[in-house]
Amino acid sequence: MAQSATILDMGFSDKGNVDLESVIARQPDLMIAQLRARPALMESGVIDKLSALHVPVLFVDYEIAPAKDTAPSIDLLGKVLNRESQAKAFTDYYRQQLQTIRQKTAAITPKANVFVEALAGNSDACCFTHGHSGWGGLVEAVGANNIGSQLLPGASGFVSLEKIISMKPDAWIMTGSKRGNSQVLPLGYAVKPEAVKAQAQTLLARPGVSQIPAVQEKRAYGVYHHFYNHPWNIVGMEYLAKDIYPQAFGDLNPDETYHYIVRHFTDLPDQPFVFSWQQSE
Repeated sequence: MAQSATILDMGFSDKGNVDLESVIARQPDLMIAQLRARPALMESGVIDKLSALHVPVLFVDYEIAPAKDTAPSIDLLGKVLNRESQAKAFTDYYRQQLQTIRQKTAAITPKANVFVEALAGNSDACCFTHGHSGWGGLVEAVGANNIGSQLLPGASGFVSLEKIISMKPDAWIMTGSKRGNSQVLPLGYAVKPEAVKAQAQTLLARPGVSQIPAVQEKRAYGVYHHFYNHPWNIVGMEYLAKDIYPQAFGDLNPDETYHYIVRHFTDLPDQPFVFSWQQSE
C-alpha cells in the first residue's frame, strides 16, 4: 500500500490531456490506458510521441463492452506484467460466475425492461443514464433490456422522466457512491444502511419519480456506482441479476462474491461495506 503513494499521477483526462513530460521522465516500459481514451490519445498526439520513444501503449476495457472485454483485458495484463497465473485464477472465476448468470437468464422470457439512473441525485435534472456501455452493457449482459440503450445516441445522456414512465420499466435502479454530494446514494465502505435507506427514500420522493411503474410496484434498487468501470463488474452484474430477476437468483449472494474476490485475488483488507439497497426491504 505504501508503494502506491509513489505512483505518478499523469494528470490524464478523457480529452487526452496527459502530463507527458513527467511520464517520459519516469522512463516507462509500458503505458496502460482505458480503451475509451484511445481516440483522445490519438488526436492529442500522445500515442505518436510515445511510439517515437518506443514506449508501447496497452488498452484495456471494462466499460465499452464490459462483459466481453473485462476478462480478456485482465488476461492481457497478466501476460505483459508476468502475472499470468494470478490473472488466470481471477478470470477463470469471473467467467464461471458470468456463465452461471447467462445460463439462467437465457431461458427467461420476456426479458425485463430496466432503467438505470446513474449517480441518481447528482444532478438537479432527471434522469442521467448509460447506453450500451457502462451500466447499460452490464444490464444487457444479465439478459435484460436497457432502456437507455434504446433512447440514447451515445454512451450516456439524459432521458426525460415522462419518457421513462411511458416505457414502463420493470425495474428502476439507482447507482451511487459515498461522496461529498449528499444527494447521491452513499453506498460503499464505512456506510450505515440506515443512511442509504434514508437517501433512497429522498430520491424516490423527487417529483414524478413516484409515478414510475417500477417504483409503484416496489421494484426500485440501489447499486454501488463504480462497478460500471471496474474489473470487479461481475459483482455489479450479480446485483443486477438478483434485482431484475429475483425469482431466478434467490440464492445468489453478490456480497459474498465481493468478499471472495478480495480474499482470494488481492492483498486488500476485507472490510465491511454496503453496496446495494432494495425498496422492498
